[in-house]
Amino acid sequence: MEYVPGMNFREYIYKRGIDRQSEDYIFKTAKILGKVEEGVWALHHRMNAVHRDLKPDNILLHENGDDVKVTDYGYIKIIDPVKRNTGSVGGTPQYISRDQILLGLQKIDKLPLQSDIYTMGLIIYEAFAG
Repeated sequence: MEYVPGMNFREYIYKRGIDRQSEDYIFKTAKILGKVEEGVWALHHRMNAVHRDLKPDNILLHENGDDVKVTDYGYIKIIDPVKRNTGSVGGTPQYISRDQILLGLQKIDKLPLQSDIYTMGLIIYEAFAG
């Protein structure tokens, strides 16, 4: 993995003295989240895979302010549209989707790509609500 000078998204969200209501914070945060969503979209639609461990700690922000990297692909799951996916739960408990839990309990046969979209919603909420 390449070195990314800067901070992770959690450090950005909880930076001391940050005003989450400021126009600058809202604009910059929306821009960052848009780049993360582009990466998640590419993962889903180009690789047919689910990240399963999206969280603010795994989003790196380059100090130049433009580059955003999604990291930690240790729990990635390639979704086979034909074959049943065996149940395994992976990721950080606070950010695991309901679908991952159901797959782990073998209540569903496949982990839908939307599992990461649920986690993105949690990250967006945390970014703006703290």
